[in-house]
Amino acid sequence: MFGTVDNSALTRVSSYGLASFSAGTGGKLERGDWSASLWINNAFDKRYYQRTGAGDYGTVWGWLGEARTFGATLTYKY
Repeated sequence: MFGTVDNSALTRVSSYGLASFSAGTGGKLERGDWSASLWINNAFDKRYYQRTGAGDYGTVWGWLGEARTFGATLTYKY
């Protein structure tokens, strides 16, 4: 894709792929249900641009994508 309407080669965002994974489990505990999951986004810490654009006097700028993030989620429904 291009970050500007003039298809400038300097604002071209190359194709890329991202890997995200999650795993979880759950069960019953007394009168409620519980669940737990682990997740990771951008697992291989790929550096990529979400968007680029052009400014005044030929400047080009871009927004980097999210770095690797990971976390856990715990829930209990009663």
